[in-house]
Amino acid sequence: WEKMRTAEYTKNKNLLIGSFTVNKFAETIFYLTIIWYIYDVTNSTIATTFYSIISITSSIFLGPIVGVFAERKAPKTVVQYCFALISVIGLVLALLFYLEISYLLILIYVFTFIHTVLTMTSGISRGRLIGQIAPKEKIPQLSGLLTSFGSVANMVGNAAAGFLLLIIGYSGIIVVQAGSYLLSFILILLIVVNLGKQESIINTPVQKPNFFKELLEGMKEFR
Repeated sequence: WEKMRTAEYTKNKNLLIGSFTVNKFAETIFYLTIIWYIYDVTNSTIATTFYSIISITSSIFLGPIVGVFAERKAPKTVVQYCFALISVIGLVLALLFYLEISYLLILIYVFTFIHTVLTMTSGISRGRLIGQIAPKEKIPQLSGLLTSFGSVANMVGNAAAGFLLLIIGYSGIIVVQAGSYLLSFILILLIVVNLGKQESIINTPVQKPNFFKELLEGMKEFR
């Protein structure tokens, strides 16, 4: 039984690390590409900065709401839904890039807002998922591995972004980003959340506090 648990944890760990690494690489090249595109089209540092402002302010003000929602749902399910939605929206955005439609810049800002909310939600749920697939003593190790692989993916993404832009263009990079989330969705789907004690915890009914009470508690943190 112990060997089975170890093998299952190893498989889940590799799937989670693979998913996170692919996401981190794609997110890095995507972020740089959007920044370059906005500046290329507008030749304005203000318009470029506004892209980052949307992402940052969305995280700050929607954090409590997203946190409450993520805590009330099964983490694996939440991560899957977020990845699937980002993938679909990314493919739509890639098509709009290819068609070079009017008002594309506005749609990019809208996508940035939605994307930030979804990535924030999946990030919170991924943290909870670690606790469900890893034995308690392995959680720090797995968290450290995710950080290390994420840093490597970020470094490689920064180095490769310019070359990829020259080869496949703006719409191509967005397709790569959408494809990465589809791949991550599949990897998360293969994770099995049934490690001994964790399974019993998940299946035990828990009385959840009222959603709005939890939300108000979260908003109090801003005071």
